[in-house]
Amino acid sequence: MNFLKKYWYMIFVLLLTVGLGVMVFLTSGKLTTTKPVAPTVPQVTPKAAEPACTLTFTIATPTPTPTATPTPTPTPTPNPTCGGSCGSNGQCPTDHTCSGDKCVLSACLQSGVTCSTDKCTRIYPTPTPTPSQVRASCNNTCSVNTDCASGLVCLDSACRNPSCTEKTNCQCDVAAGTTPIPTAPPTPKVPVAGIGPSVLGASVIGGGLLLLLLVLAL
Repeated sequence: MNFLKKYWYMIFVLLLTVGLGVMVFLTSGKLTTTKPVAPTVPQVTPKAAEPACTLTFTIATPTPTPTATPTPTPTPTPNPTCGGSCGSNGQCPTDHTCSGDKCVLSACLQSGVTCSTDKCTRIYPTPTPTPSQVRASCNNTCSVNTDCASGLVCLDSACRNPSCTEKTNCQCDVAAGTTPIPTAPPTPKVPVAGIGPSVLGASVIGGGLLLLLLVLAL
């Protein structure tokens, strides 16, 4: 009895704990037991989860524009030069003609024109040099002044000197002038030696004597 009085509260707590444990065990077993539902109760069909709305962007990549390949320009067929083969005049250069299936100078097909054997080069005749006019000398026949040599004039159909047209040799006479008389240059006068110093000495001596006499008189 003493044991119960001493530890009664511990026994009470132990019993309370065991009771709570049994109650929890029974309650959990009851919740896990599946019971059939009455047929009158509508069955709830679980609804599938609706997918979340998503926004999708599609960025279109620009299609590159193809670069057009330039069409090559056809190289024109060059016209044959002089002496080249041809089929018509249009295949020959300017001022050329297609003759005998060859291009030749059109001028070489004209009469009176001299050309090389291939008719590609025209040969011009060498002009005859014109002789220079020989002018008439003194007293030769003339018609105008230009027929005479330089410095002469045409007078009475003859070339003459315009300064003396009466001279047939075109040599004019020189006019005779007065010959000047040469004047003799003046002869320079030479002074006589000894005259100048002697007169000067005598004057000095005379002056000295006159001065001496004046001193003595005083």
